[in-house]
Parts: sequence; structure tokens; C-alpha cells
Amino acid sequence: MSAKKWVIQLSAISVLILCAFITKVTYANDLGVMGETYPILEMDFLDFIQSRIEQIQKSGQWQALQNRAIRSAISYRERPPRVVGITRARETKIWKYDPSIVLDHDVISSGGKMIAVAGTKVNPLNFITINKTLIFYDSDDETQVKWVLEQDKKLNGKDKLILINGSVLDQEKRFKKPIYFDQSGKLTSRFGITQVPAIVYQEGMALRVVEVKI
Repeated sequence: MSAKKWVIQLSAISVLILCAFITKVTYANDLGVMGETYPILEMDFLDFIQSRIEQIQKSGQWQALQNRAIRSAISYRERPPRVVGITRARETKIWKYDPSIVLDHDVISSGGKMIAVAGTKVNPLNFITINKTLIFYDSDDETQVKWVLEQDKKLNGKDKLILINGSVLDQEKRFKKPIYFDQSGKLTSRFGITQVPAIVYQEGMALRVVEVKI
């Protein structure tokens, strides 16, 4: 990840932390007028924020919060939370996945021409080709890693390696290529994968899904 993106992420984290320190909501009851009244001098909100920042910086809390945010971001980048519900394959399973969707609205071109009406079943594979094999695995399991190394070699690198658990950075160093992570299990859930290693590749107008016992 580029340094610029890291700065943007850490800035966003810092803003969230700051809001947690400066946000305060108070409620009051109208008790009427008691004695002589004076105009209320309100502190500008930005001045208030600046004063709180200065207080936090002077106390040393600001640096501590930044360090904690950086450590948390680095930890998440290197090892995201594992995908729950995925186990090592105890048996080989094979099935087809139909990626077709049913449109819930009309699709109209920029020129106003009707392309497809709501309710039409559309298969994305009629328009695109998936020319790489997806390989899902747990990099904390060395047996799986060795199997993936063999598959990567057989496929001449025409694959995308996707972790469901393990260190992304360690695997990138080992495979010398980008490694992806199935965050929140979105892909495995869509394909119905519950065991790894597993592979997904295009076969005609469908996708072949294979959970492999190794």
C-alpha cells in the first residue's frame, strides 16, 4: 500500500479518535430568569477543537493514540481476522455455480435505448471471461501452502491466491505476487465454500467450484 494511502487511513483514524474525546452532549432545564442577565460568549467550535487537541498533545495522549492506531492498522493489513466457518477439507466436493442474476430494474443505455427489462435473467459470463483460477487457502496450514505452490506452478501464475486466514505479507514474500484476503468471507459465502483449499474457475457459462482434500 502506498504511503499516501497510509496517511489518508491514519488521518481518518485520528479524526475518529479526536471526535471521541471532544464530543459531549449536555441537557438543561429552563429554570427561568434569576438575577441580572449577561450576553453569552460562545467559543468558536473550531477554536474548541484546537484547544482540545493542544490539551491532548501536551498530556502525551495524542502520540499514544496515534501509535496505537498505527499498530492496529499495520496488524490488520498484515493479518485480517480469519473467515469464520471455514475448515480444512476432509473430502473433495465439486459443484457448479451459476453467477446469473435477475435484474430488479430496467437497464437503459445512455442514448435511451432499452437494453434489458426488469425480471430478465442475465449471466455476466456472456459478457466477460474469467481467465484466472481462484485459489482459496489457509496459509497457517503449511500443507495447504505447499499444495498451492504446486498449483501456482502448474497454472504458470494464471491464478489469484486468496487467503481465508494467515499473513498476507508473509505470503506475498513467499509467492512474489499480490495476495488477496476474503474479508468477511464475502467470496467463500457467495460460492458456498466451507472447506479449503478450494479452487474456482470458469467452465462454459458457469463456474466450477472444487473443495480439495489433500
